Amino acid sequence: MTSIPGAARAVADLHEGRILASVEIASPPERVFEALTSKEIIDWWGLPGVFDTREWTGDIRRGGRWRASGLVRGQPYVLEGEFLEVQPPIKLVHTWQRVDVPGASTIVTYYLEAIAGGTRLTIHHTGFVPPDACANTCQGWEASLEQLATALSARRGTMSTARGRAQAKLGTSVPDRASVVADGLWPFTSARRVAVERPSLRLQTA
Repeated sequence: MTSIPGAARAVADLHEGRILASVEIASPPERVFEALTSKEIIDWWGLPGVFDTREWTGDIRRGGRWRASGLVRGQPYVLEGEFLEVQPPIKLVHTWQRVDVPGASTIVTYYLEAIAGGTRLTIHHTGFVPPDACANTCQGWEASLEQLATALSARRGTMSTARGRAQAKLGTSVPDRASVVADGLWPFTSARRVAVERPSLRLQTA
């Protein structure tokens, strides 16, 4: 299979409380869908130095539940939700709720499009109310999708190599592609700020 770029992009619109993220992966949609709906999530969903995922379970059907847990800044966390739509290998929709944080759940929609050399994965994460939660999750999506693309595209090395690439990419500054749409500047973490930018990111809605 022809190699394609795996660099991920994620942008947050703080006005509307939503995130758009996209990455191209050198693996077919069936393989990418499997990585989105299995314990492989443990390997790629994380932000080096900030949080990781240590357990994941899911009943992959409409109305089925999923649950993930791990550590965020050294403290335990639990996420859970319900699958609203399951259309392998083109679309997946589920709710997202951190159990120890009050408030309504958010909704994550994954679109998988077959392209030359692999798959374009686009994520639409909506329903955020606190702006800081939206911004922080945006950074998490970009780092995680970078790890997913590296792991599936290369099909060589170990997941630690993928994590190392994401860590090197983040380094001491926020990636240029992780920009926030807002009236002012919002921190992804307590020590980071990003330039305000209105990005153009195409969504696959079919």
